[in-house]
Amino acid sequence: MNNSYHFLKKMTIVSLVFAVLSAASLCFAASFPADEAPMQEGMLRKLTEKTDMTEEVSNRDADRTGYLTIPLPDGVGEDNVSVAADDSDQKIKIAISDVPVYFYHRNFFSGDMKNIRNIRYGYENQVAKIELDTMGIFEPDTVFENGNLYLGLREIQEVYKMVAAIDIGHGGSEEGSVAYGITEREISELCAGKLAEEFAKQGVKTYFTHDLDVNADIPARVQAAESVSANVIISIHTNADSRTRVTHGIQVISQEENREKATEIAENLAGELGLSLAPEKEDDGIPELVSASSCPVYFIRLGYITNKAEAEKMATEEFAEKAAETITASLLSMDDDVSGNNAGKNDKRTEK
Repeated sequence: MNNSYHFLKKMTIVSLVFAVLSAASLCFAASFPADEAPMQEGMLRKLTEKTDMTEEVSNRDADRTGYLTIPLPDGVGEDNVSVAADDSDQKIKIAISDVPVYFYHRNFFSGDMKNIRNIRYGYENQVAKIELDTMGIFEPDTVFENGNLYLGLREIQEVYKMVAAIDIGHGGSEEGSVAYGITEREISELCAGKLAEEFAKQGVKTYFTHDLDVNADIPARVQAAESVSANVIISIHTNADSRTRVTHGIQVISQEENREKATEIAENLAGELGLSLAPEKEDDGIPELVSASSCPVYFIRLGYITNKAEAEKMATEEFAEKAAETITASLLSMDDDVSGNNAGKNDKRTEK
């Protein structure tokens, strides 16, 4: 009887030990999920999650206030490092070449993590790949010093003169208005591309409200602009008149409180492009994009595609470049109100 009792007691203790070890193993495995974030090459593994502790600044003597400290191996410097922002997924992606395979298992990150949700790490072919999930859209600010990469996250509004969302009214299979073998879409895409280039030259951060192969609806386009805290939306279109082919001219529509600025842009475009202002018509409504957005929208109709002379002119690269330069200059010459986000709304919705 005693032997049986002692045997059962020993078995109970052994079972409890195995249970504890199994639970500990599960917890350890859960903290390093192998399949959480696939990369183009290899896999990323979670290093840390944001907690109250990770918001502390200056965890080590080598830390810089306001920066995340990423240690670098001996001999690894700026030429080995690439840092890029992926705004669509709110990530900062870092690649560091010539890194020993277990380097970041022994050399931990420290410093300021208050705008970082979590950090993941992967390794392949002596290239360490690090992804930071950020709490918003930021511009990376890098400093190389003391054998470390110091990474700061700067608000894009602090880095650029303006944040602009460019909207092309048609995408996917939709061509918009068509005349003389020319489509509204090709004119809009050409001008939008030149506008993005000109914005970049002038220190304006640019986003598109949708991919060119997608005809996104109005709420999706407005949401895209709002998600990047755009100061302004520039929507590029052409005009059309099915009743006559002689109607011509440029038209710019905005919210009521931005009407004066819209008129200024239209006049500048007309003057630089050698066109007139389009006549106002009683049936002109407020485009849905204008009424749905909470930030200033400038809905630009560059000319009438149904007017052969204007259609052929709008389809040229020279026209697109001049239009882009004029729109950019007009926006940057305006007062600070153009960057406001309290534009009013109008309930008339007649055009996308």
